Formats: sequence, C-alpha cells, structure tokens
Amino acid sequence: MAGMSRATPGAALLGGDQHVADFVTRTRMTIAADLLTGTERGLDDIAGAVGYRSASAFGKAFRAATGETPSALRRTARAR
Repeated sequence: MAGMSRATPGAALLGGDQHVADFVTRTRMTIAADLLTGTERGLDDIAGAVGYRSASAFGKAFRAATGETPSALRRTARAR
C-alpha cells in the first residue's frame, strides 16, 4: 500500500470519497437527531451521548452539520 494516503483505506470501506471523520460526524448527528426527536433527554445528556464535552460544542457542530439548532429540530418535531 505504498503511496496510499491514510484516508484512502477508510474511504474505500465507506464507498468512495467519503472520509472517516465525515462518516463519524454524520453518524453522531443522526443519533443526536433521533434522541432529540424521540426522547426528552436534555441537551447536555445528548451531547455526551454522541461524544461532545459540552452542549455548546454539540450545538455548534449540530448546526454546522444540519443547518438548524438542536432546539429548533426538537420544536419542529414536537409540532408535527
């Protein structure tokens, strides 16, 4: 495997140009969205459950990944 970048084996396993870090982030956000919409757990608890040290860091990452805040997703889900 000489000359192969470190991301290449993971990308090959994930099916193409996808990087492992992107896959992990998407997986974390999917789990977080499920917890936000399907439970009454607090943001601190959900942040910890998906690997963030604080609700603030989780909120920023969630918004960057999804385009909305965790609270907005929860409100929208409750309104349905």
